Amino acid sequence: MRAPVRPSRTRGYTDAYLVTIIFSRHVQGSENSTQRLIVKVQGRETSEPARHERALRSNRSFAARHLVRQPFARQDVDEDRIMTFQEVAHDGGPVTTMNDIDEEFLVQAFTVVMDRVLNDWNQTPADAGRIDRPVGITTVGAYLRGELAVADALDELPRRVAHAGLLDQSSDWMIIDGVVVPNPLRLLDPESPFAGITINYIQGYAHGDLHGANIIIPLDGAPRPDAFRLVDLSAFEREAPLSRDLVGLLLTTVLRHVALRLATEGSGLSATQAEALLHKLLHPVVSQPSPALPRLLDQLVNAAHWLGLSVAEGAWRLEWRTQYRLSLISQALICTTFDNLCDSGRRWCFRLAAEAYREEFFPSTMGPAPDGLPVLPRLNAP
Repeated sequence: MRAPVRPSRTRGYTDAYLVTIIFSRHVQGSENSTQRLIVKVQGRETSEPARHERALRSNRSFAARHLVRQPFARQDVDEDRIMTFQEVAHDGGPVTTMNDIDEEFLVQAFTVVMDRVLNDWNQTPADAGRIDRPVGITTVGAYLRGELAVADALDELPRRVAHAGLLDQSSDWMIIDGVVVPNPLRLLDPESPFAGITINYIQGYAHGDLHGANIIIPLDGAPRPDAFRLVDLSAFEREAPLSRDLVGLLLTTVLRHVALRLATEGSGLSATQAEALLHKLLHPVVSQPSPALPRLLDQLVNAAHWLGLSVAEGAWRLEWRTQYRLSLISQALICTTFDNLCDSGRRWCFRLAAEAYREEFFPSTMGPAPDGLPVLPRLNAP
C-alpha cells in the first residue's frame, strides 16, 4: 500500500476522512494486481458499509454500471474508528461532480441521473403499458419525521429556525414576508391537526443523500452523464419514498443559485427571481417558461416534474402530488440545517416548506394577519 504520486486527502460533509491509495498484491501463481482505492476513515457507529453492500445487491445490473464496489471488508483503526475501501470511479480517469459540471450540461446530467435512479434502479415490469410500483402506507407526520430523521435534521432544525429569527415555533400560523402561512414545524408534532392523516406513497430504492457532490461523472472530452457513479450510500434504503432523491437533488441543485442579492452573503437570484422559483416549484407548469426565472432553473424544475410523472403513471397521480409536496416540505426543512447555506437561502427554504404546506392543506386560506402571530423577521438589505 502506498500513496499515489499525486495524493489526495479530503474531508466529507461528516467527520469522515477520505484518502486515495495505491494497493498492490501478489498472488502466487498469478500476475500482480494493482488498483487505486479510496479509503474512508469514519466512526465505528456508521452503517455505511452495510448499507452500501445492500445497495450493491439491490439491482446488480444498475450497481455494476452506476455504483462503486467495496472490494474489501471494513477494518478496525482503533476503538472509535474503522476504515472502508471503495473502488475509484471511472478507473481513476478524469471525472467531475454534478456540482462542478458546466451549466450547459447540468439539465442533461440531472435528467439522466434521476431517470436511471427512478426508472432503472427501480425497475418495474411493464404489463400492457401499465407500471406497477410498490406503494407504502403511513401518516403525514410519520412521513415527514422519517425524512428528517434520515438526514439527522430533527434535532438541528428547531435551533436553525430560532437562529433565523422564529423564536416562537409552537403557533399553527406565522407571518413570512407579510404573508400569513401555516407553520410547517407543526406537522412534526403528532398532536397537530394533519399529522395523523393516512397517505399512500410510491416507494422503492433510494440513495437517501443525493446531492451533486455524490454524483461522479466521467470526463471524456465532454461530460458523460450516462456513465455516472453514485458514492456515499450511508442513507440507502430499500423502501424509501421515491420522491426523496428526486426532490432532494432538485433542491440542493437549485439552491446553489438562490443566494439572494439582498443578502450580505453574495450574489445570486434577485428577490423577484427567488419568488418565481418558489412559485415554479409549487406549480411546475411546463407549457411555457417562467418569464422571471433563469432558463436553467426553469428547465431543471420541468425535468423533475416530468420525471415525477413517469413514476406516477397509471392511477397514482393524486397520491404523487401529495407525496411530492410532502417531500418539498421535508427536503426544504432539511436544507435549512445545512452549514453552507446563507441566511437568505435558509429563509427561502423555510418559506418554501410553509407554502407547500399551505398548497396541500389550505389552498384557499388567505387574509390579513391576526394579532399575535409569530413573525419571521425580514432580512435587511446591505
